[in-house]
Amino acid sequence: MLKRIYLALSLLAGLLAGALCYTGWARLWGLGIAVLAYLACLLLHVIYVVVTGYFLKPYEEKRTRSGFLWFIVEESCDLILSLCNVSAGIVGEEKLPENERFLFVCNHRSSLDPVAALAHLKGRNILFICKPAVFKIPAVGPYLRRCGFQTIDRENARNALATIKGAAERLETGEYSIGVFPEGTRTKTGRLLPFHDGVFKIAQKANVPVVVAVVRGSEAIRLRAPLLHTEMKIEILDVIPAQEVKALRSHELADRARAIMVEALPEEQEA
Repeated sequence: MLKRIYLALSLLAGLLAGALCYTGWARLWGLGIAVLAYLACLLLHVIYVVVTGYFLKPYEEKRTRSGFLWFIVEESCDLILSLCNVSAGIVGEEKLPENERFLFVCNHRSSLDPVAALAHLKGRNILFICKPAVFKIPAVGPYLRRCGFQTIDRENARNALATIKGAAERLETGEYSIGVFPEGTRTKTGRLLPFHDGVFKIAQKANVPVVVAVVRGSEAIRLRAPLLHTEMKIEILDVIPAQEVKALRSHELADRARAIMVEALPEEQEA
């Protein structure tokens, strides 16, 4: 939405500038003003996020979540994709459970994978479990903390278990869904890495379904952005019902989700 508003304001500024210029260069002048106006809108957006980020308090369990902060996060993700010259699409969104929270699991190829998911699954309120380094990014970290995103320390079993328990509790509130990348890090070859079984306990503890998805094409962003255009796609493959999630062991559930992804990515797995 914000991207469209910024574009509309920029075009309006360009048209006004062109109308006020009576020379043969009116159109070129108007185009230049439109581009500058759009860049100004983006700059103001970044300044707003950075400044307000320093004043945000950490997430408090008893406080009602801020719909406005969610709006800023989702719209900022949309703008980041645009600045990186990335177009992302989603396939199979109709498979997502309606009026029910879920655990969203996906393969991991780029830092922009969660950005694309947040931008194109607006209204689903998916809290992603991130690496600790993400929360150290200025402006980004405070917004994520205040919205309730969590970090997981895989080197510390006790802290990791606390994250899993906290994620399950947030699922049980019915306000959030949880997103995880069970590989734990980005793959460099395109082939799926081994899964961390523990993250699947989140769905088992909360008694919610597991949504299995794959992302395609995002690995090219690092080498192409922002000069070259990149297309990526998120595909919802299948939904494992809550009763089946509960009946399986965590490693069995991880194996099933991984098998679904492997079947959807046969070429990559043979590489």
